[in-house]
Amino acid sequence: MMEETMDFSASAVLQRIRNSLQNPANRLEGGFCMDNAQAVSEELARLDLMEVKPIPDRVLLDTAEGEYLDRKALDYNETRNPAEAAVGNLLFTGEPGTAIPIGTEALYGSLVFETTAAARISAEGYCEVGARCQTEGTAGNVAAETISVLRVAIDGVKSVTNTAPFGGGTQAESDDSFRSRILEKIRQPITSGNRNHFIYWAKQVSGVGGAKCLGAEVCGSGKVRVIVLSDQYAAPDDVILGNVKAHIEEERQIGAAVTVAAATPKAVAVEVTVVVASGYSLTDIRQNIQTALQRYVDSVNREDFSTPPTLKDEGRQSSISYYRIGDLIFGVEGVADIISYTLNGGLTSLTSDYEEYFSLGEVAVSGNQ
Repeated sequence: MMEETMDFSASAVLQRIRNSLQNPANRLEGGFCMDNAQAVSEELARLDLMEVKPIPDRVLLDTAEGEYLDRKALDYNETRNPAEAAVGNLLFTGEPGTAIPIGTEALYGSLVFETTAAARISAEGYCEVGARCQTEGTAGNVAAETISVLRVAIDGVKSVTNTAPFGGGTQAESDDSFRSRILEKIRQPITSGNRNHFIYWAKQVSGVGGAKCLGAEVCGSGKVRVIVLSDQYAAPDDVILGNVKAHIEEERQIGAAVTVAAATPKAVAVEVTVVVASGYSLTDIRQNIQTALQRYVDSVNREDFSTPPTLKDEGRQSSISYYRIGDLIFGVEGVADIISYTLNGGLTSLTSDYEEYFSLGEVAVSGNQ
């Protein structure tokens, strides 16, 4: 009868092999048979450790990562949101009638932006044409008037620039976000265009990290309002909002009037005076305090925009704890003590309205040197 729990360590495997040898001479240490048994037992133990034991973590939804999570997600008819390239418009000036071919490339540093349509400079001496970054991800979300060079000069073109920021560039969905989205689908019933359904549709769009939904009981008969948070726990740009709106319009039931809006930031300002521990400086600890508080604020936003909706959501508030802020600062290496600190100039916790998220500004840190 097989043991309930089998030991696959090298020593245990070797002992079992040794016990199964019939000839006592073959059991002698240093002999030909035992030398081979030693090598085989070590390889079997390595196989168990590296290939067999990880199998549950690879195939179960709560622990699967990377390719294994992608494959597990197919059981639930879900795929990871891909990285998206930033899009925007390029403004060309020059001689009237100059053609701007589709695929014309303009540069900002090492980033290349190519036009997605053909155009021609107008009689007024300019034309504006849509363009897309060749590099997927957030790197292409460049500020206005940063693109200024053509990769290959075009006769008749005097200048090129972007009069507005490029937006919509997103990273591929992270494992944690993807897993959370699948679990929400399993745990929160999605039926016939209910509130969960609109949140589900919103989160299927690249760059969306959280969503809320207000239904007819708040917005009025036949009306739905979807509030969106980016995967960076901030307000999404107009491109992402447009993508969410377009996707919901493709999926929603007939008759619903849907409004999609970005979550509104609520500023979080922290000022703290600390006692700096020996061997440290304010420069050493300032960034660590900022990082610790940013991680906390992000976690509050993530939790707030992941909580299952209820009919009373319009009254739900999220909070930043004044005392939790102090605890986090005190836990930063190099902080010996806290002399005083304020949260938005006061000594109380902050709350946000349903459509708001918390946005941490720069943390002001002072103290003895």
